[in-house]
Amino acid sequence: MICYVDTSAILAYLDKGDAYHNQAVTLWRKSLDEGARALCSNYVALESSALIQRRLGMQIYKTFESHFRPLLQFHWVDADLHDRGVALFLASSRRNLSLTDCVSFECMRHLNIHYAFAFDKHFEEQGSTLYS
Repeated sequence: MICYVDTSAILAYLDKGDAYHNQAVTLWRKSLDEGARALCSNYVALESSALIQRRLGMQIYKTFESHFRPLLQFHWVDADLHDRGVALFLASSRRNLSLTDCVSFECMRHLNIHYAFAFDKHFEEQGSTLYS
């Protein structure tokens, strides 16, 4: 099984004060035990790095780089995928939906990924099954 990893799950895993932290740790360990492949786009990696550094500091970012990121596979966003994400972003016209999310949805469609490791309701709205 392939599971798309969202920034919301990465932050929950790393931030002990996050409401979803315990659930994120449990689900991440479960996914590893089950041999699930964890994949995200380079946009998620970029968004995550900025938020980790700003909210949690560089030491936690170093933990992400050394312990979490090596377990992820990356799908690099090309111009076509970016453009499809922008089109969805503009069509949705929602303030609380990010371009990274829209690119993630399009990436999941393109790669036929159904499961998302996320704590963001937008993934379910787009037809994904949240990993549990």
